[in-house]
Amino acid sequence: MHLLQVCNVGNIVGGTAACAWTVCRSLPDWKHTVLFLSRPTVETQSAFQGVQLLHANSISAAQVASLNPNVVLLHNTAADRVAGPLAVPSVMYQHSAGHRANASLKVFCSLWLAKSSNEIDARVLIQSVPEPPRPNERTEARHLRTNLKVGRICTPTSRKWPTDLIDFYEQAAERFPEIEWEFVGVPEQLTDELRRVCLQRARFIDPGWNVRTHLWNWDVMLNRQPQLAESFGRTAADAMRAGCIPVVDNQGGFPEQINSDVGYLCGNDEEFLDALEQLQNADRRYQMSSRAQEHANVQFSLARFRQDLLQLFHDAITVGPAHQP
Repeated sequence: MHLLQVCNVGNIVGGTAACAWTVCRSLPDWKHTVLFLSRPTVETQSAFQGVQLLHANSISAAQVASLNPNVVLLHNTAADRVAGPLAVPSVMYQHSAGHRANASLKVFCSLWLAKSSNEIDARVLIQSVPEPPRPNERTEARHLRTNLKVGRICTPTSRKWPTDLIDFYEQAAERFPEIEWEFVGVPEQLTDELRRVCLQRARFIDPGWNVRTHLWNWDVMLNRQPQLAESFGRTAADAMRAGCIPVVDNQGGFPEQINSDVGYLCGNDEEFLDALEQLQNADRRYQMSSRAQEHANVQFSLARFRQDLLQLFHDAITVGPAHQP
């Protein structure tokens, strides 16, 4: 079987390309082609090694005919980027709100997104998130650590790093001066202020596909950005796969991924700070870390994703090609 995937952005860091990469990992016995609507980065090309990668401004019926896939998976593809009909069965995998191209079937990355799009009875497909790469060097055992290590990993844009984070981290560092903070993807204009409010106990790491390895060394992955609800929190899933406890906003797709046994869903600054207070207890951290990893190894496994994908593509092929307006 041959699967053609279409991704808007050719950057595997912070985009749907990570989901497309996971689809390839879940179906190793299939032939894969991924068409990017922006030029894929060198890092993306390296991650997709062995997969045919293409670049075009749109996806057309002629391109699909020349590639001859059995099914097409469209990741968030806008209607004006598809010149159809594609003449083969297709699936729209919707990762965020917006007007998308027609497809044989549509699935959403979370129930929250489906409801936000007024499609209450819509089909939901939860992504798989493979275990992050383990560090090459030996790291200290979390349960033996005296001070918490708390990290944040996010796309390096001002939208993902609002300036009011400065006030929050100032509160947190004042209450917990012993915490070590690590930040992945901070825009340069925020680094000096974050270093200051974190009492010089902040480390800044450049974004990249393999920085997920740091999750094995963090006790907590904290994501506070109440103005921006995440449809699906891939970083939270990554964290749990590595036994890192997620402390995140109680909104968007996070409540579908996390429960009180494996992490914290917080509604305001005080709840975030209370979560950090509770996690000062080493026994609590150890137990929650183990439960988070067990939970994620099931919910976000490649085996589960493979079965869901096979059923989805079978259903799309049964429906047949979709007509574009």
